[in-house]
Amino acid sequence: MNGKKYKIIIIVLAAFSIHQFACADNAGDLVQKGNSLYRADKYSGAIDQYDRAIQEAPTAFEPKFNKANSYFRLDDLAVAIDLFREVAGSSKDMQLVERAKYNLGNCLFARGSKQKDGDLQKSIEDFQSAITHWRSALELDPDNADAAKNIEVARLTIKDIIDQINKQKQAQEEQQKKRAEQVKKLKELLDKQNGLSRQTQDTQDKLEKGQIDRPAADQKYQQLSQQQTGLQNETQQAAEELQQDQTAAAAVQELAKAPPAQQRAAENLSQSQPESAKQSQSTASEHIEKAIEALTEQNKKDKQQQDQQQQQQQDQQQENQEQQEEEQQQDQQKQDQQQAPDKTAEQLLEKEQREKKARQALRPNRQRVEKDW
Repeated sequence: MNGKKYKIIIIVLAAFSIHQFACADNAGDLVQKGNSLYRADKYSGAIDQYDRAIQEAPTAFEPKFNKANSYFRLDDLAVAIDLFREVAGSSKDMQLVERAKYNLGNCLFARGSKQKDGDLQKSIEDFQSAITHWRSALELDPDNADAAKNIEVARLTIKDIIDQINKQKQAQEEQQKKRAEQVKKLKELLDKQNGLSRQTQDTQDKLEKGQIDRPAADQKYQQLSQQQTGLQNETQQAAEELQQDQTAAAAVQELAKAPPAQQRAAENLSQSQPESAKQSQSTASEHIEKAIEALTEQNKKDKQQQDQQQQQQQDQQQENQEQQEEEQQQDQQKQDQQQAPDKTAEQLLEKEQREKKARQALRPNRQRVEKDW
């Protein structure tokens, strides 16, 4: 019974193998044509040939591997990555798996390099993933010197990016510190401007109440005019310093309106015109106050944006880590599924051998009889 069963399986397998070899010959020819086009840098044409080969031999992974190489050359990294992952996770040819993992690392490194001018955090994550796949390739082929070298290059690149990120953070912190100092300085200017306004009003009140005479009031207005001119120069200097901050356009625009109003106030005071001077002083104070509000609001927005970017980076790191763990788990499941039939067959053979030995042990010990017919 068992003998007939195994003979049937062998026959079925033999017939299946003949069919596979017939397909393989045709698929092999298509792969060779694709390789010729690949060597001629005609990658799109090569992909067409590899696709035809895949149709002829769907279980063959060599055409998919070569197809992935072609997409890599076409700079379509997303498709190349998917194909290399499929080969690395599903092929039983460990040499091909090792090459797929190595090339997968190359694809991820290339994608990470493209993101260095944009999202530095994503760039690091791609480089880290590349290192993971190169390590896997080294586990399969410890003599892969290129993989070992690439790992060192990726590590150095990650270090450079981290240094760049730290510099950006330092620059942002310095910018925030500078902004805080600018807000403090503008508040001091506002306090001075309001103080001059109060002194102008106080001088006018004393004159009207007869507490001081006209010459004393005019003298006081002249002193206030000089102080107002000095404050105008301070405000102008602050406005020029603030112009260097390209993200503080609203604050710059408001603060730039204060010095002309201060100049008018100084002229009004020199001419002993307190009412006009107070109006100009009030206008100057209003613009300084609006500049403070705009600068404070910009600081708030920048802080929120930085916090949001940091949160996004943390979320992206978590997502990439989970995705990588999921991919590794899927690869392991595929390998386990592929090895399961082989393990089952080995277990069946071992079980049969054990049972055979047990049956032999139960049989009576008979001597061999020579036969002469």
